Amino acid sequence: MIALVLASLLATVPLADSDDLFDPGRDGERISVEGIVRDARISESGTLVVDVCRNASRFTVTARADESSFAEFASALPDATIRANGILDIVPDNASSLGIAAIVRLQTLGDITILEAPPADPFDAPEADFSAYREGYEALERHRVKARGTVIYSCESGERFFLMKLDADIPIEVRCARDQRLPRRAERVEVAGFVANAWNSPRLEEAHVRLLGEDSSRIPAPRKLSIKELSELIHSAGEDGVEDVFATEVELEGVVAEISRRASDRILTLQEGGESVSLVIADTAEELPEIHSRISAAGYVVFGGARDAICVYLRDASAMAVIEKPPFWTPRRFSLLFGALVLVAVVLVILVRKNEQTKAHATLAERMRLAGDLHDGLQQLLAAARFRLDAAKSNTRTDDLAQKEHLGAAEKALLSAQTGLRAILWGLQEEEEGSATLAGLFRHAAERMPHWNGIVEIRQEGIEPGWARNLGGALLMILHEAVGNAISHGGADEISVVLAYPRKGGLILRVADNGSGFDTSRQYPGHMGLYSLQSRAKELGGALKIISTPGTGTSVVVRIKGR
Repeated sequence: MIALVLASLLATVPLADSDDLFDPGRDGERISVEGIVRDARISESGTLVVDVCRNASRFTVTARADESSFAEFASALPDATIRANGILDIVPDNASSLGIAAIVRLQTLGDITILEAPPADPFDAPEADFSAYREGYEALERHRVKARGTVIYSCESGERFFLMKLDADIPIEVRCARDQRLPRRAERVEVAGFVANAWNSPRLEEAHVRLLGEDSSRIPAPRKLSIKELSELIHSAGEDGVEDVFATEVELEGVVAEISRRASDRILTLQEGGESVSLVIADTAEELPEIHSRISAAGYVVFGGARDAICVYLRDASAMAVIEKPPFWTPRRFSLLFGALVLVAVVLVILVRKNEQTKAHATLAERMRLAGDLHDGLQQLLAAARFRLDAAKSNTRTDDLAQKEHLGAAEKALLSAQTGLRAILWGLQEEEEGSATLAGLFRHAAERMPHWNGIVEIRQEGIEPGWARNLGGALLMILHEAVGNAISHGGADEISVVLAYPRKGGLILRVADNGSGFDTSRQYPGHMGLYSLQSRAKELGGALKIISTPGTGTSVVVRIKGR
């Protein structure tokens, strides 16, 4: 009976449809699946990783490969038809259109069966017919195919690909296999690779490249278009009568709105008339145009992962020309000026507050001097008077009730005076201690902000050191900025403010909210809040850390070393 149960658990289940690979209900099942190998390699951890195509689906097969001879086995797998028997593992994959990826995990390499070996020569493959591309991916060959043409653009950084125009006058994108040399512009080549499932352009992947010579006559001159015209052509691609601009060299004109970095590339966002396009250039030491410059640029159209992602790849910085430099008062310079004015205002506020604190300390010192005089002078006199009354009561005749009543009343009056004086002394002391704590200062500030009512909660952890109150003005400004950002930008309705004093010394201010959060890796031109927080924390000799992701709220943490 046990043997039957084990046999049923280990039985392989052939897949009738490739969609079953992405059925979460089959996760963890033992399966048998067939497909064509696109790529095979040994990972750094010693795992054989095989990229397999089955119908219109692609999945991964993995197996432990601890012997060096397995590298030779992996190199012989591309373009082979295999059967793999293993456990289906469905994992999250943000890069996939389904949001998941299918992995078939094998026990040993013996779980892979080669049903059809690949040709010994990668170029022993049928000619590619890309004229059928627009009819749908299902019409294209799954095994390796070959094509001839002229390289019109070569991208040596980042994703390592090149564009070529086939002899049939069809442009395609080619991504080389790892051990292949990237060809140069104007070289004639023959390529053998696998057709990729890309909606936007014909593409060959894991391609082998063979040089045939050079031919610059097939490289056309750039075509001048507006960004709007380019956008309309791309979004209408595939419609009758609309030309395909993929891999076309275009010349554009617009204003540089943003410059960012992606891996080893620089991205310039070019805008004109409400439309935008991304210019991609290798990240070199060449000087790029300033933001808000008006430029012209020539490059090749390559689509991103979505129809709205239009990229124009430039050969180098010489493909750009500045038509008009940015005006002096750009938004960036306005921001710097505003920041300088804010810093000046902060300095003035700090100076005013220091002056006020000096006056406040003088007032408190006078109050404490008065308290000392009251304690040492009047309090002692009242104590002596009570002592004399007690002595008088002891010497009064027992039958003199009226005299005893008067003496008792006088004693009560003195006791009341002593109690009231103690309350005055305690009040003076409490007033000084309460106003000198940061938490008290923060609560006082919160009470003066009606829109903080019911939202901001302030608490203290640990014992406040004596030097902390001297930072009150600067920390109060950080609190004001952090809470203001949480309410106005994050829409928070719960904000926790904690002043913590660790045993090892120092001060930690933590402001956490339940707002919308934001992407901390992005830049937000024109917003001075984050810069202001960083500047103020730095002025205090502290460090600022902002923890936030979209949808999870924000935590602003300021750490200051002990004095």
